[in-house]
Amino acid sequence: MTGHLRGLVPADQHRPLGRYLAAVAGYAVSEGVAFAVLVPLLTALIDGRTATAARWLIPLTAAAAAGWFAHYYLGSRALRLSSAWRRALYARIGDKLPTLPLGWFDGPSAGQVPQLIIGDVSRIATTVFLAEALIGAVLTPVTIGVFLVGFDWRIGLAALLAVPVVLVALSVGSRLTERTEAANHAATVEAGGRLVEFAGAQPTLRATGNTAAGRAALDSALAAQHRAARREVVGSLPGEYLGELGIQLAFTALFLAGLALATHHHLSPTRMIVLVVLGISLLRPLDALVGLSAALRSAQASAPGGSMSSWRSSHSRNP
Repeated sequence: MTGHLRGLVPADQHRPLGRYLAAVAGYAVSEGVAFAVLVPLLTALIDGRTATAARWLIPLTAAAAAGWFAHYYLGSRALRLSSAWRRALYARIGDKLPTLPLGWFDGPSAGQVPQLIIGDVSRIATTVFLAEALIGAVLTPVTIGVFLVGFDWRIGLAALLAVPVVLVALSVGSRLTERTEAANHAATVEAGGRLVEFAGAQPTLRATGNTAAGRAALDSALAAQHRAARREVVGSLPGEYLGELGIQLAFTALFLAGLALATHHHLSPTRMIVLVVLGISLLRPLDALVGLSAALRSAQASAPGGSMSSWRSSHSRNP
């Protein structure tokens, strides 16, 4: 993903991007450490050892302070990177348009221009925020998992075994929505092409008085785009609910594992409760992947190699 981002960013933004990603990683790790420190702190507090609990406030405060500084840096840099990417993409589109043959603008490929300028550039420019969310959804659980295995390998193993189940459910859910998203994108491009075609034919249509008849193709394309958008919404629901179901099943399995250990006196009830809560904190960031997967696919489709690279193939077909 880092290489993909560097391909989108102007050359003068590579170093700021590296510092930004390092800050994102630092924030995600500090969040995981803060969650982990809560285990001995809460265990001591519930057992009535307030002095021991107070000592654990020191590493907790340090992790929180590190996370705060990293988050402050992210907030100040994210908008700058996004704006720089947006300007660079508009400049690339502006450089590309004059090189296209005049016949290209009379064909259906001309409908890609509104889609690129209005939708695709905005989605690519927000990839900086998507990268922050994705790195956090990966590094925070990894950090928590390391500490969880160190605290109790049995609870840690149960949580780690649940992670692949959740990821498989998310992967299957993503595949269920890919077809409807591709159909909606194609219908949107087709509607944009018909709109450009209808606008370009206005002098002829008005001269012949066939304005209503000339709208037939446009109306048909708009209706098809509306149907495709509805199918996308309906088709995305099973994928999202499947991911949620996988996460809920993982929560249940983790709780049952902790309950079995506490029942057979292999783990104190206090320790079990705190570790299960930490295990849930490990699995909860994976929930973000349900929404992020759709945003990532949309950004990948909009980036060079996706819809923007189709200009080259369109150019070669319209000499």
